[in-house]
Amino acid sequence: MKYAAFVLLLVVTGFMAWRGFQLRPAPAIEMEEVSRLSLELLEGRLYHTNATVPFNGMITERYSEGGLKSRTEIVEGWLHGVSEGWYTNRQMQVQEHFLTNVSNGLRRKWYDDGTLLSETQIEQGAHHGRYRRWHANGQLAEDLQMVHGKAQGLSQAFHEDGSLQARVQMDQGQVVESEYWEQGEKQP
Repeated sequence: MKYAAFVLLLVVTGFMAWRGFQLRPAPAIEMEEVSRLSLELLEGRLYHTNATVPFNGMITERYSEGGLKSRTEIVEGWLHGVSEGWYTNRQMQVQEHFLTNVSNGLRRKWYDDGTLLSETQIEQGAHHGRYRRWHANGQLAEDLQMVHGKAQGLSQAFHEDGSLQARVQMDQGQVVESEYWEQGEKQP
């Protein structure tokens, strides 16, 4: 059976070569990149000033000294794709994804030194799934599950030294049961 598949592959490859067929990578699509200041918002969509069709491309914002502040993909005038923001020191501040103007997908935020600040899943604009936040020293600060924007199940908070600060049982955003500890008192 392997031999027959190999022979078929040789025949097809030979035919494609004889016909002059070549596999080529798709050409890269050049996206227009413009300043946010050159666009206007009409009925929730972005347009070039005085344009009749919504904008497609990348919008950017810059700090006064010229450094990149944000860059966002736009499709048919909507935030659609990756959106990124930077601190003045050029360190990534936030990265998230949008579908038709609504945050949807993984959202990550960083401290200005590059240490991860938080990570969460967003579904149709609401936190949904695991949410984690870290202290500036890299220690986990919070760990909880979100369901349609509300905390659900076990939520934990930690002191900067890594010791447990709180353990809270949640039900649709409401506290069901909770325990709290002083720094260093309870190890996870």
